[in-house]
Amino acid sequence: MISIKKERIYAIKIICIYAIVAKVFVYVSDYIIGSTFKSMDKLIIFNYVKCNICIVITSIAFYVLIEKYIRIIENLKNEIQVNDEQYKFVINNTTGGLWCWNIEKKHILFPHKWKSILGYKDHELSNSEEDWFKLIHPDDYDYVFKKTYDYMDKKIDEFKIEYRMKKKDGTYIWVLDRGQAIWDENGRIIKFMGTYTDITEMKENQINLKQSEEKFKALFDNAGDAIALIQLNDRRMDRYIEINKSACERLGYTKEELLNMTPYDIRDDRSYNKYKESVMKLDESKCITYETIHVTKDAIKIPVEINWHLFEFNNKKVILSIGRDITQRKEANDKLLKIIEENEELLAKTIEHDRIKTEFFCNISHEFKTPLNVILGIIQVLSIYKNDNYIKIKPEKFNEYIDMGKQNCLRLLRLINNIMDITKIEYDSFEIKYKNYNIIYIIESITQSVVEFAKSNGIDIIFDTDIEEKIIPCDVDIIERIILNILSNSIKNTDKGGCIWVNICNNIDYMLISIRDNGIGIPEDKIDTIFDRFTQVDGSLKRKHEGSGVGLSLVKSLVEKHNGNISVTSEVGVGTQTVIRLPYNNCNNNCEIEEECNYNSDLVEKINIEFSDIYSL
Repeated sequence: MISIKKERIYAIKIICIYAIVAKVFVYVSDYIIGSTFKSMDKLIIFNYVKCNICIVITSIAFYVLIEKYIRIIENLKNEIQVNDEQYKFVINNTTGGLWCWNIEKKHILFPHKWKSILGYKDHELSNSEEDWFKLIHPDDYDYVFKKTYDYMDKKIDEFKIEYRMKKKDGTYIWVLDRGQAIWDENGRIIKFMGTYTDITEMKENQINLKQSEEKFKALFDNAGDAIALIQLNDRRMDRYIEINKSACERLGYTKEELLNMTPYDIRDDRSYNKYKESVMKLDESKCITYETIHVTKDAIKIPVEINWHLFEFNNKKVILSIGRDITQRKEANDKLLKIIEENEELLAKTIEHDRIKTEFFCNISHEFKTPLNVILGIIQVLSIYKNDNYIKIKPEKFNEYIDMGKQNCLRLLRLINNIMDITKIEYDSFEIKYKNYNIIYIIESITQSVVEFAKSNGIDIIFDTDIEEKIIPCDVDIIERIILNILSNSIKNTDKGGCIWVNICNNIDYMLISIRDNGIGIPEDKIDTIFDRFTQVDGSLKRKHEGSGVGLSLVKSLVEKHNGNISVTSEVGVGTQTVIRLPYNNCNNNCEIEEECNYNSDLVEKINIEFSDIYSL
């Protein structure tokens, strides 16, 4: 390539030399002519010749110079033509897009292949700036021009931009535009050329990758579980690389605090060995799940289920840790275990209840069968006496049969009454008929009515009270059944020569009725079950006294119907004490106080019913 600067210097030198030579020639020639020729005519002729000689020499000199530069220009034209053909060949045959922008002519030269990438044939798309700029996406237009003119004004060092260009079908592709400008000495751009590269696939991958990263980050940050990335060094957890918002909220630390901590800092002291074992297992299996305890900043212990995945990141071992708070699951499991235990206990109680019911029905069958057999036997004996005219029955024997039949009928009646009443109480259909009575007189009358019966069995009954009168509303029939049932149990379980004490103690809000005996007593393991329905202390069919097992259960229900409570204490071989706590209900002002003389004239009959399962010894 010819240097223009050198050629200019060369031309200036030639001119300077020519000027010096011409000056010397003029001076010498003027001196010679002036000293040689004195005649004016000859002087004019020689000056004319001298001028013509100067013109010829000057013309020859300029011709030499012009001829040289004509050859230089011709060579430059040939070189430019070759370069243009080379540019066109490169531009039209490049796989991407090599462009050349003539800023003065507002002309941009693009290759055919690049036009075809945009969906155009060569003649369908001109190379004018205006047509080409229309292909730039409207949203990218200002950005492209700002970057372009910043580069042309040398505000930025590199022309490298990404933007979208419109195809013929209306869709857009992403392009990477890189260019290089050439400036002259005055800072004007002589040439601006560069390349286009279709980066649509790469850009779409970048966009998809960015979207995936954003989705992953959103999932990572907003996941309900605590998620962390932990660096692993020599089978020891080093530090947190990343940790999500849920972990920070659950543990009570800021993200910055946790990134300066290790997983060992949030563990429970008892979990240290489990951490070590888990890390060793993870190195072998690459994925493990286990349960441990995390400790929050406020020292609150949280049960968690940890899931670890081991992988390599930047040639380093990293653990992806997912921690799930299992507090609710633990509580649910505990509740489930409790429910299972309760159900097992309930099942055991149900089985025991069924056993007791079975035993009860067996006892009931016995209770019905025994008196019925007795009654049937009496009827059969009396029938024999009636049908055999030769056999005479003595009055004493006849009365004995009648009494025996009556006692067994009363026993059946008592059993039926108890079953009916306990069924009514169970279905809340038992009716209490309150009347105002002197409760002291009622209990004393019941006790005194039993004294003779007890004496016939060799047992003494002693009654004592610290108050002579107390009017309360009560159902006298219920009070009778309560006292008679307890006295019946005391008589049945007290041997001859024993004693029963009935005591009444007055308090401000309630009275205590105590019935104590020195009988055989109740085993300690039976005390808690004596008020259970269908339960007997001695449930065998060979027991000493008869009974269905509903009496004390009925007594407890009747006491509670009067808003009272009942308790029993006993010791085997020492005796039993039953205490009834009966509150003083307000007196019914609408009812008159029952006269003592009007008190239940059929008490003896009731005693016979309640004591019907006690046979004379």
